[in-house]
Amino acid sequence: MGSDKISFAIGATDRFSNSTNPNGIYSARILVDSILQSAFILDRIGYYETRYLNAQIDYRYKFNGGAYLQHLSPLPGDRSTVYNTPDNDGLLHFTDNEIHNIRIEVRDAKRNLSVLEFSVQYEPGIQTSQVYFSNQFLPENVNVFESEAFEVFTSEYSIYDTVNIAHTVSEVAAVNAISPLNIFCSAAIPIHDSVTIRIKPNVEIAEEDKKKVIIKSVAGNRTVIKKTQWQHDWLAAKFRQFGSFQAFIDNEPPTINTPQADLTRATRIVFSPKDNFKTIKKFRAELDGQWLRFTNDKGLSHIYRFDEKFPRGEHQLTVMIEDEAGNITTKTWSVRR
Repeated sequence: MGSDKISFAIGATDRFSNSTNPNGIYSARILVDSILQSAFILDRIGYYETRYLNAQIDYRYKFNGGAYLQHLSPLPGDRSTVYNTPDNDGLLHFTDNEIHNIRIEVRDAKRNLSVLEFSVQYEPGIQTSQVYFSNQFLPENVNVFESEAFEVFTSEYSIYDTVNIAHTVSEVAAVNAISPLNIFCSAAIPIHDSVTIRIKPNVEIAEEDKKKVIIKSVAGNRTVIKKTQWQHDWLAAKFRQFGSFQAFIDNEPPTINTPQADLTRATRIVFSPKDNFKTIKKFRAELDGQWLRFTNDKGLSHIYRFDEKFPRGEHQLTVMIEDEAGNITTKTWSVRR
């Protein structure tokens, strides 16, 4: 190998006796020449630590369609408590060109052990290809990227590892867009704490439209819409992803389907609100002025199954929906059950 500092990730599953279901492993550790370098145990993970899963797997590999690979050494920005690195950062550091024995031990919750052993040797003469970037975001640092009309700010908790900055601007002709499409870094880079995105519009905006501005962000198959705050001539919103960012005016109210007037044979009511940016922020239904509890099917349909709160007879049913930009639609119908 041509690097004097390396780490490993493993793909490992556990199966119960007489079961084919794959399960996660309980613990793993890596040793160099019988000396422990790093270990993790997945036994007590606090609720507020669960997002660190994105740091403990090869996120880029998984994002691009690969399997789950678990890091045996923590990334620099991983502040969870699952890793134990006795003497250093958990990476494998080599100062000579001797052959070193690597041992990886994996256990399940019953302490059943599987072992992988192999050897590595550092050869200084081998050159590994590297691309150097003049601008980078560093973990455990507040980072700032500034251009003429696009800015990014991180907290010290936002990223897990060094990020090479890449920013491109595309003049995409999108309806109601008030900025170009800004593509910032790779969507395959995980974000822990939110990053602040600031965009300077490239068109004049009417005063009545300033409260209806959103930023649309796309990262792979994930689209996030956020209402913006005005900071002088700039728009600001927080996101937990890198990818593309573009500002829009959204003054189009959401729409909702009309229920049957005669519900005497029905067992439920289903509303499927629609929005031009596919975001319904609020949904509220009232029967004769009293709130009705609808369930929500993954943000798509809102469903109410009839119970004692919706008695037989004639009623006034009112539904209010609001999108992320603050556009509101309210409808009232006379229904009979």
